[in-house]
Amino acid sequence: MFFYTYTWIRIIYYQVIEKFTALPPGIDSREWLAAHTLALFDHVNALCGSLSEFCTPVICQYMSYPGTAKAYYVDERGKRHVYSAMQYMDCVMSFCEKASRNEEVFPTKYGSQFSGDFDSHIRRVIRLLWHCCGHLASKHWDELGQLELRPQCALVMAHLAKLSKTFALLDPKDQQLISNMVQTIRPSNVISSCRGNDASGMTSQRWNRVPSSKSGSWGGYPTPAVLTCKPYAQTC
Repeated sequence: MFFYTYTWIRIIYYQVIEKFTALPPGIDSREWLAAHTLALFDHVNALCGSLSEFCTPVICQYMSYPGTAKAYYVDERGKRHVYSAMQYMDCVMSFCEKASRNEEVFPTKYGSQFSGDFDSHIRRVIRLLWHCCGHLASKHWDELGQLELRPQCALVMAHLAKLSKTFALLDPKDQQLISNMVQTIRPSNVISSCRGNDASGMTSQRWNRVPSSKSGSWGGYPTPAVLTCKPYAQTC
């Protein structure tokens, strides 16, 4: 019985991810990518903020994620920097926030057109968000469990992986790494939830929580001890 329940949940899970990332007929692909990228930024930003007390320069001296033990942050001038994980993610969030307000990258006014380098901007944002998600999932999985944010992290990672695969936003190496990570973290969540909860428990409030936040700043979040949570869907 457990095997069938687990298999059914996995099928539904992947069907939902595939359905809401597929480009609908008649929709401009750039509009679609822009909407998903901004939503992913908000979600990753919230997850990073919720772990700000755990991911410190002392604990995570260097930025790392699957496939990279020591990452360098490359700024807009092409200069490489060695940062702690917290500093690296702070730079990523600041870069994404700045890009989200750039009318040339994400136009909001009627009649405005996307810039010619829109695709390169999106690829960089998605790559940097993957770095942040990869670090959280590989280095702070226990802390995510303490905050009951593992399902949210797994869902954001799956969303990121499917979007990048559908629109070829990551290079083959990174795509394989993020796909492997999705396979690693998602089934374990489903299994543990099935073993420890009945059907009603799996849809309870604690499986649909993510910290409320204001986006764009690592320091703009309450501490994990006093986080006010709201349904995950409301953070879009």
